[in-house]
Amino acid sequence: MQTEAAGIELRRVADVVVEQLRSAGILATNRAVEGATWNDNKAYGKFEGVVDWDACGSVNEPWLSMNRYTSQFHRPIGARSPGNNNFVRWKGKKADQYSQLVSEIGVLPLGSTNIEPLFIEAMQLFQEEQVVIPLNQAIMLIPFDTTYWTGWPSEKNNYIHPPMWWMSAHRVIHNLKKVKR
Repeated sequence: MQTEAAGIELRRVADVVVEQLRSAGILATNRAVEGATWNDNKAYGKFEGVVDWDACGSVNEPWLSMNRYTSQFHRPIGARSPGNNNFVRWKGKKADQYSQLVSEIGVLPLGSTNIEPLFIEAMQLFQEEQVVIPLNQAIMLIPFDTTYWTGWPSEKNNYIHPPMWWMSAHRVIHNLKKVKR
C-alpha cells in the first residue's frame, strides 16, 4: 500500500487497512513515499494499492468526482494518466456505461432533479466494480460571518467551493467586499 509521506492521516488509515488485510491472510505493507514519487507512481500505474483522497473532487455536486473515473481518461500502465484522472485504469463495458451516465450528468444544471437517478445508476456500476474502496467521507460545515465582509461562497454565490485549505483562499479573498456601515 502506498501513501504520501507527508500525509500523516493517510498513513494512519493505510496502517489500519494493512492490519485488516494481514488479519485476512493477505501479505500487505504500508510504504510512505515522497509526494513527487507518489504522484508519478499513481500517474503511471506503478502501485498495487494506494490510499489517497483522489475520489474527492466534488463539494456541492457529484460530477467532478465522478468524471475522474470516466473512460476518456483511461491510459495503459506505463502511460501517464491525465491529471491523475482514472489512475486506477478502470475500463470495460461497465466503465463505458458509467462514463455515458456521467456525461449526461455533466450537462445538467446544478440542482436538477434529473441528476439523482443518473447518479444512483452510475454509482451502482462504480460500486459493483469496486473501482475504489471508500473508507470515509465527512460533511463539513464551513461557516462565514457577513458582519464585516460579504462575497463569501454560498449556494446563491457559487463561484468556488467554500473550503479555504485547497489552495483557493485567494479566490475567496478577491471576492470579498467590506460591509458599508
